[in-house]
Amino acid sequence: TDSMVNRLFRVRISDLEAGVFIDSDNADYRGPNGIVFDKETNQIRVLCEQSRNAPIVAIDVVDTSLTVLVRTRITMGGLDGLTSDNNGNTYFSCWNTDIIYSYGPDFQNPPNEFAAGFNNPADIQFNEYGNNLAIPCFGGNTLLLMPLSPTSVDRSPGDVVPSSSSLHNIYPNPF
Repeated sequence: TDSMVNRLFRVRISDLEAGVFIDSDNADYRGPNGIVFDKETNQIRVLCEQSRNAPIVAIDVVDTSLTVLVRTRITMGGLDGLTSDNNGNTYFSCWNTDIIYSYGPDFQNPPNEFAAGFNNPADIQFNEYGNNLAIPCFGGNTLLLMPLSPTSVDRSPGDVVPSSSSLHNIYPNPF
């Protein structure tokens, strides 16, 4: 994603051809900064932090149509990473609040405050093999690995207690 010019680029691995996939002036597609592919729906989900109420949009990979899935209602900026786990939950980070937010598969507002107390969390990723979130924190040049509960779909907001975590130095920043 390029949040400055509202573009989404694609790279075809087979021949390393790169080009613009989305170049949109849609009001709901401002400041794309966080992206994840949803295999179930064949859509790309994008967090658009500079649009009204920072929506998460779905882009159809066939016809590039854009649909707003939810407006996060987070207006202070600093929204960065976007990822989804195997249970259909979606997570995004905000370095202005030092919080990881989450939605269940139904995208009901408001988002849950999944975990807090980070030092500028950035482009989070879900590791399906370790069933954890990888959370790079650019404020401390660290990478935190946060385990997810195997029953994460059935939990209520705020009852995630990691059984363990790891903190690693990362260099250079951004890595």
